[in-house]
Parts: sequence; C-alpha cells; structure tokens
Amino acid sequence: MGVWAHKGVNQPIEAPSADPAQAQTINQWETEQHAELTKYLRTRFKNTGKTFVLKGWETDWILVYGGGDAPESTLTALVNTLREEGLGGWRDGAAKSIIHITDAPPHDPEVQTGYTAISVTSHAYAPYVEQLPLPASNSLTTAGPQPVPAGALTPSVRIFPIVVGDDPATLESSTFFATRTKGRVFTADTAQEVVEAILDAVTTPPASTFRVHGTVGISGSDMKGANRLTRGPCAGQPFMTATALNSTIDVDFNGTKATWDCTAPEYSFGELPFTPGTKTFTFDPPGPYKCEWYVLYGTRDSESFTANPDGTCSVTVGMSKPGELFVWFLVKPIALYKVTGAVGLFGSDMTGANRFTRGPCPGTPFNTSSAINVTQADLGAARWDCAAPSFYFGDTLGQGVPLGTGTRSFTFTPPPGYRCNWYSAYGTKTSESFSTSGNSCTITLGLSANPGDIFLWYYVQPTSP
Repeated sequence: MGVWAHKGVNQPIEAPSADPAQAQTINQWETEQHAELTKYLRTRFKNTGKTFVLKGWETDWILVYGGGDAPESTLTALVNTLREEGLGGWRDGAAKSIIHITDAPPHDPEVQTGYTAISVTSHAYAPYVEQLPLPASNSLTTAGPQPVPAGALTPSVRIFPIVVGDDPATLESSTFFATRTKGRVFTADTAQEVVEAILDAVTTPPASTFRVHGTVGISGSDMKGANRLTRGPCAGQPFMTATALNSTIDVDFNGTKATWDCTAPEYSFGELPFTPGTKTFTFDPPGPYKCEWYVLYGTRDSESFTANPDGTCSVTVGMSKPGELFVWFLVKPIALYKVTGAVGLFGSDMTGANRFTRGPCPGTPFNTSSAINVTQADLGAARWDCAAPSFYFGDTLGQGVPLGTGTRSFTFTPPPGYRCNWYSAYGTKTSESFSTSGNSCTITLGLSANPGDIFLWYYVQPTSP
C-alpha cells in the first residue's frame, strides 16, 4: 500500500473504503495526498540539492489475480526503482535513497518473478552473487557471478522503510531491507509521523563504514558444489574446504583475517571503518591451488589485480566513498608432482640396516629413528613407511602434491649420530643443487610447468668412526 502523508494531519492514516463504488473517492483522496506531499517537499527542501521522485504502486495483482492477500509486491516495486524504470535516472553524484512506505510485508519469494528479499537488496550495492539481470530477464537467482555489460549496475542505494501500523511481519521485512542496505527503518501511525520519518530519512548521513565480503571458485567452472571453496569444515555440504585439503585459506586486509562460513559459502570482514583511499585485499589459496583472477562488484573508483609467484594474489581498490565490495577470487589447480625418496648409508648397498626410515618398523631390519625428517616449505613434513622403506609427500604414497613452478627446496634432518653428505635426484626437473648445514642438508630443484615424478636419495655417514 502506498501512503502519501498530508503535512500537519495528526490522525491515524485510513483510506476510504475499498468498495468499488467508491473508486472515484479513493482516487481523489490519493491524488490530494500525493499533491500535498509534493507541495511540502518542494517547499521544505527548496535549494537543498535534494531530488525526490514520488511513485506509488499497488502491484499485488501480478501475483494474485485481483489481489486480496496481505503481502504485496514490494520486491517488484523495489526492482523497478533500482532499475530506474520510469523514474528518469538517478542524479549524478547524488546520495541515493529509496523511502518505502508500507503497511504489509512482501511476497518472499515472489511467485511469478522469483525475486527474493536477499537478491533484491543485494542489487542495492551493485549486484554480486544474486545480482539483478538486465530488464530483459526476470531471474534474480544465480549460483555465481555472471557477465553484466558496463553501466548495467546500479550504484549504491540505501532503503529507508516507513512502516505504517504495527504488523510484526512488515516490521521484520522492513528491518531486513534497512539493515542490508545501511538504511534505517521508521514506524508511523499518523500522517504527521510519516512526514517526520521522511525528514529523518533524507537527512540521515551516509554510512561511515564499508563492508567487504566475497567467495572463492575454480576458474572456468560453474562455481557450484565442489567448485566453490571455503575454510571448513562444512559437514554435509558439497563445497571444497581447505581443511579437507590439509591446507589453509585466508583473505587478509591490513593484518585482519576474514571469517568464513559454510552457507553461501563466503568470507567476510563485516563492517570496517571507512577512510578514502586504496584498500588491498590479499588472498592465500589452499595448497593445491593458485589464484588466477578476480571479479569485483561494488562501490569503487579504481581497481587493480596482482598475481604473485607463490600462488597468492591481491586486489587493490580505490574508494572515495563508503559502500560495499564483493570480491570473487578465482583459483586454478597447481601442477601436481609425485615426490618420494629414501635414505641410505653412503657407500653401502642401501638395503637392510643400511636403509633408514622413521619407524618404528617392527619385524624389519631397517634403521629407524623418530628424529629423521624431510620437510618442504609449501608441503610441510614428509610421511614415512616401513615397506620400501621411503618417505613421501601427500596423504598417501603415490599421491600428487602441488608445487607450482620455480625453485623448491627439500631439507633432510638425519637421525642422531649421522650427518647428510650427498644426494641423488631423479625425475622431472630443470635444475638441481645441494647444500649442507650442520648435519642436515638441502636439495633444491628447479621445476617447470610440466609436472611429473621426483625421487630423492639422501646419503648419510656416521658423525664419528
């Protein structure tokens, strides 16, 4: 129900009877109210630079022929306003606000359009996951970002609902609209209170905070299910989680780490204090992936992207005014190598007691120690077995692990009483080198974009005869 407030009338708002016989009376009443409100706004805000567009809608017939049920087509009304349909467009540089006067909750979702309160309010901050399409389409429910032509996105808009009456469902939905768009909800029982609420709405200063959130998907995929990544664990969800990959995932802003959820799934920084300038968000993907690209929606003046050799990436955004940012980070699997190796006594036949492993390995002749180890900065500590015996990286023997390209070093810590004195390296590599430090040693390999198998031998000698 659109309610036009008559300045100075301090009495409950009540339209004439909806009896069709009184249609002319109703129309005349609404016209008079509209005219009085227009006159008041023009007088009160003359020469203030504010622009008002007054529009009423009774669109419930779209959903239920003939209307009659309490919920209204609020979502369609908001979509039409956000798209500027029939409004002449937002004034350049204006602080954009929608004052929504209502006495009934919306249909959520709307049956014929499919609009939801979440998808519509998302568009108020320049659409992202559930973005509004161009007018040719009615679908507001998408699983991921979709290409939108330049200029098709509406700038940041705040929604200020004015609730007439005390219906709990209307107050709840209106509070949602206001909270999601950094607006404010007002209540009014009389025409005078409606006018006062409008005055408060149009004088509410813009938010002094900004919100940043986003999600992670595999580049080139449909961004659904296992093609969406989050921290986890996410029991019962199909998403790929960093915990399941024995890895970590992070988005950092000025030393603050984002929080993650399993619902969208997405990361979020919540509300951050706003100051004009550039803001950089650094993404550290889980081990088997590298950051390849990004998609950015929201209030910004400039943007840039940096992909780092270690697989991380950064998005830098220039902002002159507060708003909301939604940042998609797109990842790509890193080339996987199968890395295994063994440790043997230098100059021996490398069998039986001349082979070393972590152990314990009961019933075997191998030399075992709990102190023996091989580590790699990206992969952590190797695992060991008693069969070959050998060490390997990954959860299981023979599993491929992500190493990327460039140089990678593997450091060996021998058991007590031994020192590492030499090595052998076999497999797919472009270069190799060897160094020692105390009793430990390091093999450094150059890796290309063509993954394969790598086998490393570490040779030890007793530290004393």
